[in-house]
Amino acid sequence: MIGGLVVQAQVSGVDSVPVRLSTLDARSDGNDARLDWKVVCFLDYAKFEIQRSADGSNYTTINIFEADYLRCRQPFDYTDANINGKAFYRIKVGDIDGRIYHSKIVAVTGKERGFEINSLTPTAVTANAILSMSSANTGDAQIEIVNFFGVIVKRVSVKLNKEVRI
Repeated sequence: MIGGLVVQAQVSGVDSVPVRLSTLDARSDGNDARLDWKVVCFLDYAKFEIQRSADGSNYTTINIFEADYLRCRQPFDYTDANINGKAFYRIKVGDIDGRIYHSKIVAVTGKERGFEINSLTPTAVTANAILSMSSANTGDAQIEIVNFFGVIVKRVSVKLNKEVRI
């Protein structure tokens, strides 16, 4: 059974923000964290702040950049070198009028032992879901899917590598 990590999302004013992240994925690459994302832009300008946290609550901006409409149509990526243990990331997105929101939070584990659940979409599952995990090591793992009453409804065996999606 997987437990203990809560994936949070902080969104404010999403319907009024003309620049939105459509995807955000994170994975470990040795001791580096690789972030990949795509956006939907309805304006000619967008500002991005990549933010990192050691605890998932207190964030520091580690990179800031701007993009025009044409650049927004292409995928984005960022590599954070030499993370130590767990690192949580989010992207602060803004437009020229100063409207902002924060992306979902994703986590990456460096070379130390362990794994992190990067995301589960949707968070309340009735039929199908996508689970993204980052693992510091390779090996075998068993994932148990448990219903609301604590009954195991499915077991899935997977081989862990740098990133697992089921």
